[in-house]
Amino acid sequence: MELINISQTSPAAAVIAEFNLFHNGHKILLEKIKESLPGAPVAAVMSGGYVQRGEAAVIDKYLRAKAAVLCGYDLVIELPPPWSISSASDFARGGIDTAVLSGIFSHLAFGCRGGSEYIKKTAEIMTGEKFTALSEECAALADGSGVPYMEVLSDRYEEVFGEPFPRSPNDILAVEYLKCLDGSHIKPLFISRETHDSATESRRLFFARDFEVLKQAVPAEVLDPYKTAKPMSLNIASAAILYKLRRLDIDEAEALGTHPHGLPSRIKKAARISGDYNELIKLLPTKTYSAARLRRAVLYLLFGITRELVESSPRHINILASSEKGRELIARIPKEVKVISRPAELKNLAKTSKTAALTVLSDEFSALCASPAYDAGWALKARPYFE
Repeated sequence: MELINISQTSPAAAVIAEFNLFHNGHKILLEKIKESLPGAPVAAVMSGGYVQRGEAAVIDKYLRAKAAVLCGYDLVIELPPPWSISSASDFARGGIDTAVLSGIFSHLAFGCRGGSEYIKKTAEIMTGEKFTALSEECAALADGSGVPYMEVLSDRYEEVFGEPFPRSPNDILAVEYLKCLDGSHIKPLFISRETHDSATESRRLFFARDFEVLKQAVPAEVLDPYKTAKPMSLNIASAAILYKLRRLDIDEAEALGTHPHGLPSRIKKAARISGDYNELIKLLPTKTYSAARLRRAVLYLLFGITRELVESSPRHINILASSEKGRELIARIPKEVKVISRPAELKNLAKTSKTAALTVLSDEFSALCASPAYDAGWALKARPYFE
């Protein structure tokens, strides 16, 4: 996509995030960014209703965005599907394309555990022809053995390159960010991740409504909003998901181009004997594919996501929340870029934009992921948070 240059005298940092939930580790990361770029505004390109693990975010996107601003972020813009629910490489590319489209960022900040030199070296290896050949070799081995591709690749990678394969989610994404930033005006800002705050544990406590323990894991600013938030889960929407998958047209599903051949049929068969969404995922072939990949595959089928759409780039900026300082950032977005500041505008944009149409569709479905369900048009009626 065409790059839009920003003023080099006005630094601003972007973070690609999910904030599912916003916890103390996220607050520490933000503080480190502000130490590295004193006075610069910091914004988040945040996943909307669905996250990279192929799950529904546990709290709606507008409340998660508000939580981020309450904790010190200046602006939150949406990373919409399909990129928010894609593999690490497409997730990273979608986030960076969104940051580049906005034209307002000088830096992309991200946490990593392996250190900047390790991330740089790994990114260099993974953009080379030798790695491409190895990747193809491992894909063939995985198909023949039934062993997950990533397991085969990580073993062979260490044999061939004599380097450890990135295993932590932070390092995997850091490598992808660096690969995507190659040739961009946006500079990487490496932030060491030394904390071990568990987003998984925070979500467990949230669903259990154990706020006495949760308050130790999240900033004080977000505890009250979390207490009033409706928990959201794909399992709550099991009936709708199973109905759709049981009636799946296999030829149409294969034509999407987003699934290995035969997987849509296996998902349909599993859906026909599953009692709920969680049972469906357990019945799918997790020895061949990771659970996250299978969850993403279900969402791709549910929303009709095509390979063409995954490989495209965002064409609009959807504002979810902003501080007063963030308003200044919004004003710096080039006039030729479509900026959505009122959710209802997405409905009109959906007539000409496949990304906007998918956002509207998936937001409407997310209404069924809460109990009791949200109003079907809740997302179009929502109000972004502005300080």
